[in-house]
Amino acid sequence: MKDVQTFQIDTDLVPSPAQYDVLLPKSYGKSNMKYPLMLFLHGGGPKRHFHLKNTGPRIWEMWEKKIIPEMVVVTPLCKRCMYMDYRDGSEKWESFIIDELLPHLQKEFDVASGLEKTFIGGISMGGMGSLRMGLKNLDKFAAILAFEPGIEPAFEWHEVNIRDKFYRPQWVINHNKSKHNFCSKKCLYNRKGKINVRN
Repeated sequence: MKDVQTFQIDTDLVPSPAQYDVLLPKSYGKSNMKYPLMLFLHGGGPKRHFHLKNTGPRIWEMWEKKIIPEMVVVTPLCKRCMYMDYRDGSEKWESFIIDELLPHLQKEFDVASGLEKTFIGGISMGGMGSLRMGLKNLDKFAAILAFEPGIEPAFEWHEVNIRDKFYRPQWVINHNKSKHNFCSKKCLYNRKGKINVRN
């Protein structure tokens, strides 16, 4: 398997330079082929740099067995941003991925620029981001893959219980950018799954 390569792009939308990992197929650079492009979003854990490195061997194996076609796989390296534009405007991760990173990749790599060969997918936080960005941009993605997406069990935010949203950074939702504010009320989550709410 080829090594995963890390690149960066200058941007005003998120902390710059923003990094992204790339897995290229074996045949890349040996023909005039325009490959499909897959945005493969990582989860919200701290080991985001290992996402594509850990899944790369499996992807490579599927290429070797002709289970899936060869493609360029890209993982933007983000913080626990939920792949959203912050309401205070300080960081705009969704806008960065859709408006800057995607066109940048289609220009810098030998990938098809059309809808039919552009895909988005991810796991956990990345699965949620894939569903949201993919469904909002059906003119850009032919397929959306979501592995155990981090979606709250409700249709509207006010219906979500604290136990289901304690992990979500509050500054994504409102203007309170406190480092430790992870829910609408101060709450403690213990190992037994019980939440104690403090008003």
